[in-house]
Amino acid sequence: MERLDEIALYRFRVRTADGREAVSRVVATRRPVRARLGSEDEMTSLAAEEEHPPMLANPRWSSDSFAHGDRASLQVDARGLDGRTVRFIVEQRDGDEWAALETVEGKVEGAVAQAALQIAHPHASDAGAEPADLRFSCELV
Repeated sequence: MERLDEIALYRFRVRTADGREAVSRVVATRRPVRARLGSEDEMTSLAAEEEHPPMLANPRWSSDSFAHGDRASLQVDARGLDGRTVRFIVEQRDGDEWAALETVEGKVEGAVAQAALQIAHPHASDAGAEPADLRFSCELV
């Protein structure tokens, strides 16, 4: 440890159930390697990401319902993730269970990831066909 910016100082405090407290001596350790790499801006960005990691939020369909043959849009907010890819996993209700239907991907642009899905109801030609229930989840690729 030759430079001050390469070390971290720690002190530990422990409190017992009955209220007694013990404080350790100062311990000097080498900073994690990741903290020593890159510019100061990169380190600040890494620290901010650790404090508030980027996440996907507000998943939504482009409409409440779709007809057979419609093109649906699946969207999710992805602040701070521009350029990344999001995978949308679409499922369809089958009785009391959910079954995988299709997986589509979309790039994050302007803090929103979006993908298109061609809607095809399984029994659209049947006169008394019930609408299909669909849902989706998403993940970063």
